[in-house]
Formats: sequence, structure tokens, C-alpha cells
Amino acid sequence: DREEMQRRWRVLDAMYLSDEIVSAEDVAEKEHINDRTVYKDLNAAIYDLSGLFFGIDLSDVFWY
Repeated sequence: DREEMQRRWRVLDAMYLSDEIVSAEDVAEKEHINDRTVYKDLNAAIYDLSGLFFGIDLSDVFWY
């Protein structure tokens, strides 16, 4: 799980934070994962970041 978390942040860094323009295919090849996994990792990392930026997870606030 920790390795997966670290990979998510590496993928996020490579795709959006790096000065160099990198495609999802290049990241997938470097990380030895599928292209689809790159996008899944990005979604998970962005979800984690939104909790840090906004401080709460709204799904915990609302009771259905």
C-alpha cells in the first residue's frame, strides 16, 4: 500500500508538476504499469490532495 501511494505521487509529479512535458504512456513505461493505471493513480492522488486543500471530505459530513 505504501509503495502504491508513493507511485501515485510520482505519477502526479511527472504528469503535472514537472517542468518537462511527459505523456501518460511515458509515465506508464517508466513505472512499469498500464496507461489506465496512470489515470487511476492521478485520480486517487488528486482526491487525496483535495482533502488537504479543503480540509474535510464532504462525504463524511453528509448522512444519507
